[in-house]
Amino acid sequence: ADAAAPGGAIEALLAIKSEGLVDAIGIAGGQVSEMTRYVETDAFDVLLTHNRLTLLDRSARPLVDAATERGMGVLNAAAFGGGILAREPRPDDRYAYGMGTASQVEAAGLMYEACARFGVPLSAAALRFAAEAPGVDGVLVGASRPDRIDAFLDLAETEIPDELWTELET
Repeated sequence: ADAAAPGGAIEALLAIKSEGLVDAIGIAGGQVSEMTRYVETDAFDVLLTHNRLTLLDRSARPLVDAATERGMGVLNAAAFGGGILAREPRPDDRYAYGMGTASQVEAAGLMYEACARFGVPLSAAALRFAAEAPGVDGVLVGASRPDRIDAFLDLAETEIPDELWTELET
């Protein structure tokens, strides 16, 4: 069933919001085209995108722009693309938990090498990119252990030279 149809999920969410049971409603998913369709309903307050606004995948840029034009909050999740941007990529890696391409793995390897030349962890560049992308209000990262939180905070404060950003864009 279509969530936007009369009597559908969006109508139910809006009713819950109008009753004051929630302050905001949001949309999250994977496919940019589907997410855009829901953002364009103007029903939602928050957008959560994942694996689609990273160093390796910018496909959510128009989606985030559409959300910010509507005054929606934007959360950007999966800054490390399923792990490939958190360490040195391996040939058998795949971006976004296996949904990515070999060319993305190759690009991640080149990004890793560029970061190494500047003495910057690839994970720091990936986190900063995801957090500082225009229109993004917050970034979500998953942690396998509590001590990772401090490591994420350190990555977020890592100085990244403009020259490295320029190289990463190529």
